[in-house]
Amino acid sequence: MAMIPAKEAKDLLYRMLKQHFVTFQEIPRTPDHAPSRTFFLFSVNKEHVAKTCLQLCYSGLLHLQQKRLSLEKENKRLLERQQQFELQKAKIQESASETKEDDIAMLEEDLLPPADKAMVKKLHNAFARIDEGEGMVGKSVLRLSRFVCS
Repeated sequence: MAMIPAKEAKDLLYRMLKQHFVTFQEIPRTPDHAPSRTFFLFSVNKEHVAKTCLQLCYSGLLHLQQKRLSLEKENKRLLERQQQFELQKAKIQESASETKEDDIAMLEEDLLPPADKAMVKKLHNAFARIDEGEGMVGKSVLRLSRFVCS
């Protein structure tokens, strides 16, 4: 239980009612069902809330996967160039050449200019955040699934 201002409580209850986290029953004191003379009893069905949260988690996972695919599609050429750079860099490092660093620097200059390199870094950070989000939502799905099944 929490003590919060009435306006904030009404707002929170309305949002929870809209999301189907709570239900209510009207108990009128008079036959006209006037809101000022009616008691509203709010209740929570834990199993229904868990199922609703599970649905929200699934839609969140779908959104994260769609975001990843969207980023990959929008930046396909850049990611291909970065992958090509990594492959050629690995080949140069395996070779017995004395000018490895110079060759790698020239290759990087040709395939990944500084602006593209910064964009690749942003993309990898975005992919890492998406991976982290998928992991967190996955844990929530597991916990909620166990609760619903028990």
